[in-house]
Amino acid sequence: MQASYRPTRARLEGYRRAAEAAGLKWDRDVLVYESFEDTPSAGIKAAAALLSQSPHPTAILAMSDQLALGVLGYARAQGIRVPDELSVVGYDDALPVQGVPALTTVRQPHVEKGRRAALGLIALLQREEARSVILSTELVVRESAAAPPALHDENSGVRPK
Repeated sequence: MQASYRPTRARLEGYRRAAEAAGLKWDRDVLVYESFEDTPSAGIKAAAALLSQSPHPTAILAMSDQLALGVLGYARAQGIRVPDELSVVGYDDALPVQGVPALTTVRQPHVEKGRRAALGLIALLQREEARSVILSTELVVRESAAAPPALHDENSGVRPK
């Protein structure tokens, strides 16, 4: 599956690099693409597909907080304990803290993003070339994520880096 939306491709590339840097295996087979729909119901569908695998993943990174809220709801309905059995991370931090447990997410600089979009529009209106920029993000750790099971299982022999 190849994501068609450039920001999604960039997010996936960042995730791949971070996973590999942490010594985790990158497996494109665990990517689920439901639709362009950015709703909790699309998150539920994606979670159902991922969590039907055996063994099911221990973490799900959703491309938005809306999708992540659907994943949290699906996990709760299936009796999967978050974060004990499944970590869930969203992307945006545009919503007030929602979900039970509170959602860990990647925060975007929304005000700066809007400012840069306005500057780009002004440049286009003045027939200038608009520049593409990559803004910094921040991981906001709340209650929906924990260390991978191997990293907090003393009997595994695996130690955090």
